[in-house]
Amino acid sequence: MVVLCLLPLLASRVNGASAYISTVHRQRVPHTDKNGRPLRQFEPSKSFFPLGLWGMVLPDGPDGKYVGWDALAKANFNTVWPTNWDDQALALAQDAGLQVVYMGSISSDTLSKIKDHPNLLANMWTDEPTGRLGQVDMDALFKQFQDYKKNIAYGAPGLPVFINDPPAIYPSHREWWLKWNTAGDISCQDIYPLVDRKRRSPTLAADPDGMPQVVSLAVEANKDSKPVWTIVDAFQHPHDRDWPYRMPTPTQMRAQVYTAVVSGATGIAYFTFDSWPNRTGGIVGMSPDPRPSYRENAPAWTLASPILLIQAKALWETTRLVNAEIRELTPALLSPTVGEDFKYSVDVKGDSVTPAPLRCMLKPDTTSGGGYILIMVNVDDAVLDATVTMPTPMRSIEVLFENRAAPPAEANGTKFGDVFEPFDTHVYRIRVPQDVPRVRP
Repeated sequence: MVVLCLLPLLASRVNGASAYISTVHRQRVPHTDKNGRPLRQFEPSKSFFPLGLWGMVLPDGPDGKYVGWDALAKANFNTVWPTNWDDQALALAQDAGLQVVYMGSISSDTLSKIKDHPNLLANMWTDEPTGRLGQVDMDALFKQFQDYKKNIAYGAPGLPVFINDPPAIYPSHREWWLKWNTAGDISCQDIYPLVDRKRRSPTLAADPDGMPQVVSLAVEANKDSKPVWTIVDAFQHPHDRDWPYRMPTPTQMRAQVYTAVVSGATGIAYFTFDSWPNRTGGIVGMSPDPRPSYRENAPAWTLASPILLIQAKALWETTRLVNAEIRELTPALLSPTVGEDFKYSVDVKGDSVTPAPLRCMLKPDTTSGGGYILIMVNVDDAVLDATVTMPTPMRSIEVLFENRAAPPAEANGTKFGDVFEPFDTHVYRIRVPQDVPRVRP
């Protein structure tokens, strides 16, 4: 019986897996400063890589008492997306050292008060418009967005206005998805790949709407001219049988963020913070202080199990570490990706779920005396053996963020191998001889 249950999984495996070498952002890396002003190249005093928490509630508001927003800063967030606007938001963010994404339409009165606030980053006008195809007059909604965007540009020049969309890039929605996702000042998508009705999710890159496919299409559709932000899965739908979104494991959480980055994202947000408003939607999010309930005599379907509470707190701690990693890597991530002048290759062995399970990106190491930062992400629930071949002997290899020794260099220093457990991410600092030409923007 066990063998019969495994047969469909084994049949879906791919023999002869390969690596995908990312070529995105080789000339420029579209991103913004902390107030949403566009930048194309990394500037140490200006460049901003948003690490945001979607759905944050007030520390002491009508929905209950929660941790202060300084808890976000301690978890290495630099941005907050408040779930419902309150005039306290910008002051709270300023005290915590966070930038704010205003969600929803900004009234003219509010705009006049907040347009020059130093902690205002951007305005997300609406959520998932492509998902409403067939339910609303899409042409009218799109015109409404265009008119709103013009009004904001007049009232608050330079404030980015955008929409967030689902990963609806399949044929029936693709035309409108492309229209919406090229219309804003920022292209933003929520991508939650950890949902499978029959078993645990086998990959972050399932066709047609996996994370690499969606982020890469957003970059391509905008001709590498606008920032692309990705909202990743940090929640669970414990009672939803049709859409059983599952809480990521710590390894899957890290893999989601790095998969988005390797695919071209220059901003990350996490959905979502655990709170009463989200519990009423059947969602358990992450928190440094998750509780079984946020209301007395709350309905049973809003309660979180002890195991879910452990997962919610573990995910918060994981996010704190991943945010710290991205902040450390920001100078490299916002610098042009290494091109053909330093061509490397990656060979992969293992039975994978997708044809190219290992996603790789090489960036210049701009802060450590030269060399390169190599990011490699296994997007599959598969064990892979990878061999990296560099065009020149390496002086040294360092594995970042993992507290382990680097794999040894072989073949006169031009190769090294490593193992990738399911959804593993490895980040390497590689130094090469001083006389090797460095990539130029």
